[in-house]
Amino acid sequence: MRKKKKTEPKGKKWETRPTQGWARILSLAVLAGSFMNSAAVCPALGSPHYFMRKNTPALPSSPPQNFALIPPEESLERIVHQAALIVPAPRQIAWQEIEFSAFVHFGMNTFTDREWGDGKENPSLFNPTDFDARQWVKVIKEAGMKMLILTAKHHDGFCLWPTKTTTHSVKHSPWRKGNGDVVREVATACREAGIKFGIYLSPWDRHEPTYGDSPAYNDFFRRQLRELLTGYGEIAEVWFDGACGEGPSGKRQVYDWPSYYMLVRKLQPGAVIFGMGPDVRWVGTESGYGRETEWSVVPVKIKEPPTPTHETTDFPSLDDLFIPEDRTDEDLVIFKIDFAASATIAASSEAPEHPAHLILDGDPKTYWTPDKDILPVFIELKLSKRQTFNIAALREEIRLGQRVESFQLEAWDGEGWRFFARGTTVGYKRLLRFPDVTTHRIRLTITQSRLAPCLSSLALFWGRVMSSH
Repeated sequence: MRKKKKTEPKGKKWETRPTQGWARILSLAVLAGSFMNSAAVCPALGSPHYFMRKNTPALPSSPPQNFALIPPEESLERIVHQAALIVPAPRQIAWQEIEFSAFVHFGMNTFTDREWGDGKENPSLFNPTDFDARQWVKVIKEAGMKMLILTAKHHDGFCLWPTKTTTHSVKHSPWRKGNGDVVREVATACREAGIKFGIYLSPWDRHEPTYGDSPAYNDFFRRQLRELLTGYGEIAEVWFDGACGEGPSGKRQVYDWPSYYMLVRKLQPGAVIFGMGPDVRWVGTESGYGRETEWSVVPVKIKEPPTPTHETTDFPSLDDLFIPEDRTDEDLVIFKIDFAASATIAASSEAPEHPAHLILDGDPKTYWTPDKDILPVFIELKLSKRQTFNIAALREEIRLGQRVESFQLEAWDGEGWRFFARGTTVGYKRLLRFPDVTTHRIRLTITQSRLAPCLSSLALFWGRVMSSH
């Protein structure tokens, strides 16, 4: 576990800063935990297809983007509309579809029984006797997880691979007589089992003498990052912690985040960057609890962008503008039988090419959308028989953006519709828990949406009641 970081204030408002060009940025920052996300580049503001009127068709005619620069004079209505057009990048989509991952914190701390080491540990302490990466991966895969993220280096600076950058590594431990490489064994086991592999590399290094000498340490850290990104095959996720301290000189280290991002994009373009990066963020808290309303598209702080001109064709990327910061809020059911899978379905409105039955076809790339931009709209499911359930799972086709703002669920009790659950945002996937409901008919009503809703699935499950802690 990592210690709780300082959280940002609740109710954060949009900030307007004096500037000749852009003032704010909307970013699709992936939600960690039950949600995940996407990426691309924003065209010039004023591009006609990017500012559609409220009731124009839902599908954007321009290439989809994962962020938008917002001028200081922009109205709230227009900002919300722009947010609805932001969509995930392919790498963020792929990350969201993983859904369930393992984070393995293994290293020097395993043998010192400490959460954070101080970097003074003797490498001889690291000497696992029964290490078996294939056994780890076997258990992880059997549990249904699709990715393993390994702490290649934590704050103590001890490296689980035989790095050329420091002697504080497995190469100078008794394990495997100094010839071992935890990263390689785990990466190989993941590849053999067909699951993704990711790395956690702590920028904070309490062992490295150059830490605090910012230019020297940034070069040191990039060399470590390069070793990991070039020596172990495909890397699906790079996890950057935000912890930062003073070095031996007493100076506080200043991380060169843009150069780290550039290296990841160059060497592992399919990898998402989690935490102190633009691709993925916590779903709400480090403990996994999300807010009731959780938008994938959020306002983020950015560096002052260049002033746009008529001659300008290339605008900065999100990696160039992004300012890393902690974005956490203050502080497992196994789904086996989907009771909605064999249901019949009807909708109050459906576009001819996107009928309601596509919600139940099991294909995340198909979706239902209404024929007209009129709310509310509803879909009704008739189950094959009376069923008892207490979980509903909804999913938007986020390749078209996150749109739904509010919805409710009702059950037929033999005489009329009885309300049993409501929600706000949906996004990649929204799970709602509620007391047991027994019925053979349910109705989902979408009461508010930024653009025409595009739902790709609705599922019903029953799960045992679990503690909230």
